[in-house]
Amino acid sequence: MVRLLVDDVTLHKTDRIHLHVRFRGGQTHSLAVAIPPTSWQARQTRPDTVAELDRLLDTHTDAQTADALNVAGHRSGENKPFTAGIVVHVRRKYHLPSHAERLRAQGLLTTTELAQRLRSAPQHHQELDQGRNPQLPQGKRQE
Repeated sequence: MVRLLVDDVTLHKTDRIHLHVRFRGGQTHSLAVAIPPTSWQARQTRPDTVAELDRLLDTHTDAQTADALNVAGHRSGENKPFTAGIVVHVRRKYHLPSHAERLRAQGLLTTTELAQRLRSAPQHHQELDQGRNPQLPQGKRQE
């Protein structure tokens, strides 16, 4: 049906797409439209969301960061709610350190790392974390 009305169509791509249509009978029509973003550009996470994610990772794990972003109304680049996996993906894409890496940069250690440095068993440090003294009989709580 369109073939009966249109004689010729010319496309010219510069910073925009220029469309020139010549109809049967000699009438012409020109149109310029913006070039649509590529699929990966259309699915990028917004810069303000990435900045908020980076800020939250100072005090939150990946899962906690996802929950906080969802509560604040942020969405992923695909307009989905954040999950821990999406936070990990965005964190890696933008080379952001994880919560654990940020804590290590401050000099903090996990129980296992502390035990390795002190050359003792990690369970002793876990018992101390829970308020029990492994030196007391049956690991009773120290008051």
